[in-house]
Amino acid sequence: MAESKDLTKGNGSKIATREQLLSERAELKAALARAPNARARLDLMISAPHAELIVPTLPAEEVYFTVKELGMNDSLELIHLAGPDQFRSFVDLDAWRRDRIDVPTGLLWLRAAATDHDDERFQKKLARLDIEVLELLLKTTMHIWDLTEDPDPEPSGPTYPSPEGQYLVEFLVEGAEYIGAKRLLDQLYAEDPFKAARMLEAIRWELPTELEESAYRWRNARLADLGFPDLAEALSFFAYVDPDAALPLLEKAPAVPEGFFLARIAPAERFFDRVVQRLDAEERGVLERQLVTLLNAVMVAESVEPGELEQVERALREARDTLSLGLEHAAQGDPSHAGALLA
Repeated sequence: MAESKDLTKGNGSKIATREQLLSERAELKAALARAPNARARLDLMISAPHAELIVPTLPAEEVYFTVKELGMNDSLELIHLAGPDQFRSFVDLDAWRRDRIDVPTGLLWLRAAATDHDDERFQKKLARLDIEVLELLLKTTMHIWDLTEDPDPEPSGPTYPSPEGQYLVEFLVEGAEYIGAKRLLDQLYAEDPFKAARMLEAIRWELPTELEESAYRWRNARLADLGFPDLAEALSFFAYVDPDAALPLLEKAPAVPEGFFLARIAPAERFFDRVVQRLDAEERGVLERQLVTLLNAVMVAESVEPGELEQVERALREARDTLSLGLEHAAQGDPSHAGALLA
């Protein structure tokens, strides 16, 4: 959230004070928690007062899973409103399959962001992506000729002559992937022609395995910041625990991003969910952060890709079922006792 007392649009007109924005954001968060479905969440976000300032401050996962449920084509306005850090999280969550980047999915996100009429917002999103990711997306979708070395290439697909005249790019993809790759190249040259030309030269010689390994390390570090543990830590959640032993006390709640959306996936009329409703707001907040840690661990341990929404929902539903059974056993079916265990 901006620190200045007054925030302005590009035309310089005063639109809101920081205090107003904080109040509006709190109201939006409360409304999102009550929203019955993804369509309702989308409408709340894009219709919020000062949405262009408030949406970028929401947890990236809240926006991401809304887009995933509705589809990119039905969520373009929300993607446009997303901030650069949020957009990078979208790519981190959706455009990887284990340790390999999924180029078509990455290009789909770029194509969706590129439909924004505000070029500056799109440029900021591109600038926030790792250079290795951009190079991978380009390297796998094109062949680059250096015209100083080969002045008479014979491409068989659509081409792009670089503005400075040194390179001829042949696109190796069609349809949405071609549109995404070309839009990316157009924007890179529009922002900094010299830097774009250097990138084309680097792409010709960089090894894709090295690019991917580097990009994967950066991506995993950011996912850890979002609350996803490494595999060893995730598997520790599945270690045997004596169901009749006393529960350990946590000194503090895990540090998990505020308002993380996964905690609200797959609620149902389980014993656990009924007990949670008995807790006060502060206790529910602590429990939500603990629950997010658990659900993230389940996703990592079961190799569930965040981009596969059906797999995410199935894994989290099963995790909450197991959690509910364990709580019911520990409390011997007594909701009051269960509430004391969770508080």
